[in-house]
Amino acid sequence: MNNILFFSALSTFLVGIYSILFIRKAQEFKWVLNYCIFNAIIEALTLILAWWQINNIILIYVLVFGELFFLIKYFSNLLENVKWIGSWKSLVILFLLLISTFAIKHPQAYINPNPQIIEGLYITFLCLLFFNKELKHPKYTNILIEPSFWFIVGFLFYYGCSLLILLSTNYFFEAEKFIYVWNIHNLLYLIKNIFLIVGLICLSRLLKS
Repeated sequence: MNNILFFSALSTFLVGIYSILFIRKAQEFKWVLNYCIFNAIIEALTLILAWWQINNIILIYVLVFGELFFLIKYFSNLLENVKWIGSWKSLVILFLLLISTFAIKHPQAYINPNPQIIEGLYITFLCLLFFNKELKHPKYTNILIEPSFWFIVGFLFYYGCSLLILLSTNYFFEAEKFIYVWNIHNLLYLIKNIFLIVGLICLSRLLKS
């Protein structure tokens, strides 16, 4: 699993650096690009704190809040007819819900999984909402060359699978199996980054056309 962890971190940096190249050219995708850059920054801070043997658990919660903010803004642009997604009222309610979950702890978990479970549920729901809209009212003639398709496939795969892992490791598996099952998360993260890279390649071609 150490190799998967290495390639997962490396792919996060590559996606973040690649995203910087488009941040001024592709305003339509600025929120997902900011998401990628934010992930790379958090990954770097996590590795630095781990190198110095400083507890970096707080960065996981910062990551959850940051990811949610950027992705909600991204989906609010994609799903323009669904006004409540990007409203401040919805954001406040969601973040208050996230904060309240810190009061609910699970005895088997070293990290409080509840904020990540809420994040997984919400992002998975938004991804399914996008595909439902696209099936009913297609916006793209060839969806496979659209950056948004690959971005959202990556998000749906990663957050959907992570949600299942978080639920199973905290409510179904025995405590000693927690670390083993959680290591699969690094593989999911790597695969998500591969989808993001494909999306960025499509974005590059779109900007050149």
